[in-house]
Amino acid sequence: MAQLVEAEKSSVLRLGIIGTGLWAKSDHLPALKELGHLFAITAVCNRSLDKAEAYVQAAGLERDGVFVCSDWREVLARPDVDAVIVALPVYLNLEVATAAAAAGKHALLEKPTAHDLADASALVRLSHERRDEMAIMIGENYPYKNSLRTMARLVMEGAVGSVVTFSLHFWRMFAPDNNPYLYTSWRQNPKHIGGILSDSGVHWVCVVTTVLGPVRSVAAYTRQIQPKNGPADSIVMAMELESGAVGSWAMSHATSRSDALFQVVGTDGMLVLDNLSRLSYHKPNGEVEVTVFEGAKPGKAKQDLVDEFTDFHRCVARTVAARKQDSVSVEKTKGADGNDELGDFTVLPGAPLVRVEDTFHHLAIIEAATASTASKQHEPVKTWQQLAESLN
Repeated sequence: MAQLVEAEKSSVLRLGIIGTGLWAKSDHLPALKELGHLFAITAVCNRSLDKAEAYVQAAGLERDGVFVCSDWREVLARPDVDAVIVALPVYLNLEVATAAAAAGKHALLEKPTAHDLADASALVRLSHERRDEMAIMIGENYPYKNSLRTMARLVMEGAVGSVVTFSLHFWRMFAPDNNPYLYTSWRQNPKHIGGILSDSGVHWVCVVTTVLGPVRSVAAYTRQIQPKNGPADSIVMAMELESGAVGSWAMSHATSRSDALFQVVGTDGMLVLDNLSRLSYHKPNGEVEVTVFEGAKPGKAKQDLVDEFTDFHRCVARTVAARKQDSVSVEKTKGADGNDELGDFTVLPGAPLVRVEDTFHHLAIIEAATASTASKQHEPVKTWQQLAESLN
């Protein structure tokens, strides 16, 4: 078994960037720049060396201090890399994570967890088998949004009483000339479940599970409206939660406008989250309490990604410290502002706010929805343990 490469005593984690595509450059990079006290990029990989070089330049790094390559395996072989952030087509996630584990590198991989449930289940098992030695995270950033965490806390504290029902819709305007993501080859020829339904949909089922808990079963209908979107771009489903509550969930990438609305109705009140930024709490006495959450300012990093990467650093630090000390009592990693706002949400030492098994569940909900569309029946949401048993 490979010996894990440990971060320098300064606690700065030496990063290898594997994949420098649209999201890695436009969203990951600003967050990493803001977290220079936690991360130092030492290696960059893209199939196109020109794109890798462009990333180094955009990051403002000294070229002589960064290793650049076109084969991600070379990054994993570097002694000056402690961890990798992987933004590749998702069908590569399991292969890269397995190789990272063998090389002793911590890994954060972009969502969805994998292209199918078999690989996703194997990733969960890998994260469990190696949890004492390495941190593995899937980059699902929505639970790090302050608006969603606030909504989840209010529900948990009983602000709406018992949840009766809920509804969520997300519409994305079809604007092919202004959507570079649409034309990436792995999205045009998807290997992942449902194509855009899982690529985008895992975010929005995550919204439901973050606030209300796991989904037990679904009944769904899908349609293809814009052929450029892949096999299906619109979906409506009924969800039955493990709690017993039943609600509706809808998403389309083929509409004339963009909008997102999540409503939770309880016995003692209602919560309405508008575009993940405006939370209205409707109290039983008729009062409405509104909280507006600021989004990212132009040219600034998204706070949810800053918090996600901070959580990744903390998971690595806790894993390394626990291995050294055989103890889970280690100092918390602070954010750029010195605060530790995620402390209440990280319940296990070394475990992130969003575990790999949570992201398996998000993908399994989409898989059940596509199965329901085909069977015209209610379909249960599979667990990673069921998949693991069926593959043994």
